[in-house]
Amino acid sequence: MRPGQAAIDANFIREVRSRNLASSYGNEHTFVSRPYLSVVLPAYNEAGSIRGTLEAMRVFLDQQPYESQVIVAVDGEDETPTIVQDVARDWSAVVLTAEPGRHGKGHGLRRGVALARGEIIGFLDADYKTPIDEITKLLPWLDRGYDLVAGSRALADSRIAVAQPLHRRLGSRVFALGMHAIVGLYDIHDTPCIHEDRV
Repeated sequence: MRPGQAAIDANFIREVRSRNLASSYGNEHTFVSRPYLSVVLPAYNEAGSIRGTLEAMRVFLDQQPYESQVIVAVDGEDETPTIVQDVARDWSAVVLTAEPGRHGKGHGLRRGVALARGEIIGFLDADYKTPIDEITKLLPWLDRGYDLVAGSRALADSRIAVAQPLHRRLGSRVFALGMHAIVGLYDIHDTPCIHEDRV
């Protein structure tokens, strides 16, 4: 493993500029004091998993010595926003931004990062395929001065408990080959599921 890489599927970046509090597309929020960590969860029709994801994240984050913020950036037409609002009633660290329709993962990430107030900003998928406790492998790299730390499922020592279906793995590989041919990012083996940012 090269310096700055961790064998996980999560991405965290250190904030390098001051932020203004952004509006939340019409949603009301109660903000905690400036957190150390902000985690964005882009979510598209995740009503079946979002409550479990948030509950698991809370168990870990409530045990940490720092304050955190969890921003759920919801797209879609299911009950995900209602479930997130219900969780937020008992956990003030949760922030919701929701838009109907499908806008893509990248759009959700942009909306979530605009609301993020933490010194460290990162994201996880809302289906919780990578648990939040994997952050313990990332934070030391940031403390060493790296501005960006990205996890990857494509490293030789990555442990994947449940493999993606064959069509998803083939689609990812074809996308990666095309992206590398066009952009030339040959040292990045697992871009953060950019191919899922479809319209």
